[in-house]
Amino acid sequence: MSYEFRVVPHSMLPGKQAVECWRDGKFVAGIYPHQDGIRIISKYMTDVSKEA
Repeated sequence: MSYEFRVVPHSMLPGKQAVECWRDGKFVAGIYPHQDGIRIISKYMTDVSKEA
């Protein structure tokens, strides 16, 4: 199993960057800046509390 992290331009925030996590050539998660810190998105995350 191979993992790769890519730093890419954020698609909706000009001048900001995001990090993509790829596993075996498939996108599995994204990490990007948010007003309160960072936000992590992935359809593979479970049992995660969400903001109210």
